[in-house]
Amino acid sequence: MTTKREYLEFIRKYYERIVKDFDKQMNEWLERAVETKTFDPPMAPVTRAVLESLFYSITSDIKYAEESRESLLIYSKLPGILSGKIGRKVYPVVNWFNGVTLFLFAYELIKDSGVVKADDVEEFKRIVDHSLEPIFAFPEWGPHNRAIKRGLALTYAAKMFPEHPRAHLWSKLGNILVEASLRHWSLEDSELYSAIWLADILLYIDLVEKNYAIFQSPILKYYFDYFTLLLCPLGMIPDFGDASWGSPTDLYMMILEKGASIYRDPYMKYAADRIFRFTRKEEKFGIFSVFAYLWADDSIEPKKPHILSQEALDEVIGKKIVFRSGWDESSTYMLLNYMDEGDIGWYYKEHLRNTLVVTAEKMHHGHADENSIIALIYDGAFLLHDGGYREALPNGEYRADVYHNRIVVREGEPACQKLLSFLRKKLDYQQTRTRRVHFKIFKDVDVSRTEVIDERNSYHWDRIITYLKGLEAFIIHDGIRILRDGKFTLSNLFWTQRIHEVGDGYFDTSIERIGVVGALFNPKITMEQRKLLAWPNKEGRRLLIYFSPVEDGSINVEDAMRCYLPEKCVYQTISRDFRGGEYFSFTTVLWPHKENESIDKILDGIRMMDADKYPRATAIRINLPSRDITVCAKHDLSIGLVRPHIRPVYTYEDGKVRYGEIESDAAYIYMGLLPDNTLRFAFIDGMKLFFKGIKLFSSDEPSVIDLSHRPDIEREGYFKTEREYWRYELKTKWESWEEEIKL
Repeated sequence: MTTKREYLEFIRKYYERIVKDFDKQMNEWLERAVETKTFDPPMAPVTRAVLESLFYSITSDIKYAEESRESLLIYSKLPGILSGKIGRKVYPVVNWFNGVTLFLFAYELIKDSGVVKADDVEEFKRIVDHSLEPIFAFPEWGPHNRAIKRGLALTYAAKMFPEHPRAHLWSKLGNILVEASLRHWSLEDSELYSAIWLADILLYIDLVEKNYAIFQSPILKYYFDYFTLLLCPLGMIPDFGDASWGSPTDLYMMILEKGASIYRDPYMKYAADRIFRFTRKEEKFGIFSVFAYLWADDSIEPKKPHILSQEALDEVIGKKIVFRSGWDESSTYMLLNYMDEGDIGWYYKEHLRNTLVVTAEKMHHGHADENSIIALIYDGAFLLHDGGYREALPNGEYRADVYHNRIVVREGEPACQKLLSFLRKKLDYQQTRTRRVHFKIFKDVDVSRTEVIDERNSYHWDRIITYLKGLEAFIIHDGIRILRDGKFTLSNLFWTQRIHEVGDGYFDTSIERIGVVGALFNPKITMEQRKLLAWPNKEGRRLLIYFSPVEDGSINVEDAMRCYLPEKCVYQTISRDFRGGEYFSFTTVLWPHKENESIDKILDGIRMMDADKYPRATAIRINLPSRDITVCAKHDLSIGLVRPHIRPVYTYEDGKVRYGEIESDAAYIYMGLLPDNTLRFAFIDGMKLFFKGIKLFSSDEPSVIDLSHRPDIEREGYFKTEREYWRYELKTKWESWEEEIKL
């Protein structure tokens, strides 16, 4: 368990590095300012001041208070340092994004030390006043990161300097900006900005309001659980939306330590501990680890969560699904994001859309990643990862659908051009609607079905993911229904970096490193610098990507920049004329393995099965020495809905599909046949299931629905409403079932 002592040791090492590199950082800051003729206040002085103030508060050593005072007063010297060098007037200010709050916090810790004189206080007021002034020119509002950050800075300043002539104005605007975040769900669908938003709420509660009753809000509690459940085996939350892998660890440590302390939650403590150990291993020093230290409670023992695959956390706010075999570093983990913009916070999102240049974003800080596989991790290595943030302001190509592991649909077809060039013509975010149809945990498999409805681009897409537990592999069924007549290009995209082997319908792939730095803050960055700063992935782990054959489809690979590095997009695509309502189906097998493990037996065992209603329904079989696996998926859930004036509307005869030896009306079927003729089966949303003519399940059987004790209930009849009679039959689908039998 990470103790306060470990946090403090970590912070002391951070301080040693800050002091050692301080002059270098300030010189580099000055060079950038002169070269670009811009003024962006440096963070190094206020970062140093916070650490020195913290050490004073712990040790009472006056030396630290004196050093903190000197660090804070550096901001008074900035106008003189830059005088005549950038062609514009410079004011004594700190960076508004984090600087004001940290400046005030450092001052608060030393204000009663005796080293801060009256003249210093007046100078601090002047610095803060100048720093807050730009907020009044552009007071962004709503439950998102920049609004709560502005509100926190304003209200904290009003608290620390109540006698300042503008304190009332600071407090008034600050409370308006804070209020939206305290009472509403976050707009952020970003691993980075969600953490920034929640961290600033916690700082507001701790530094300004001191009202811990706020933690009783179910909205606030939700996010602590949400982040805990997203933790991946490597000890961090995978990046999604506008974010970079491995950041911001210091914010997640402080968030989860606060959650563990407030709710006495051992699982949050476990997540905080894992993130700390990842942070220390990666040497990802961050100033907000100070608050992780301050808020940590050593009396809470961490406990590894017992739950494995699960929704994170629901089908409205989080809209994510985690598949996992465990919580240790060697565990398998997949994260699916099906978050859309939705109606939550519509007013605030619409304001942002109409105010900022954010045409590439899913409001807010989100990507076109609906139904995208954000991350696939196996035995300590990334096998699939997300697309990155952006290379330059204001928009970023990496936000577009084409840079994610998902289906992409475009009207028309490539004309004398490569597929990615064709798909990249439409990079602005296209609003969609998404929904979770089902998520089920069975003995051998975990299953999800999530759907995207994109009326603007005229398609409806369901993605069905089957996690083969024990085998640590995944089967992806993608069904696309085109909503109107026309020519469309449908593409099934997966991104990787190295291709070790290519064959008939498959690629054996791996990820070498994950980019974390692009040209946004360094337009002259070289490829070697990008690679040097990238996160090195664990070697020796590969992902077999197998595309099942489709008529008139093609399989290919293209190179492109993605997530700040050169990557390869492997894909299966088809362009042709479609009729409105017509279905198309892709089936993909994702099989993680070690580099010394042969993939031949896997490839030899894969075959598509005939489905009499293909492509509205489809099935795949994988024959392995340990078991023969069959997965059947019904893309068109309207099959069998034939009696609008009778209940139920469906019948088995009209809803059944034949998949070789299997017959059923179920929406989803899994079968695993073991060498000893033990058959394990599971289904979702069905009435009957047959295998080789053997009845495995029937909701018609009296042994299943025994009505002998209710002679007043008829299996068929009529039900009278106020206006009409409805015919009914007591024949119904079961939500799900699983069983094991000996053939």
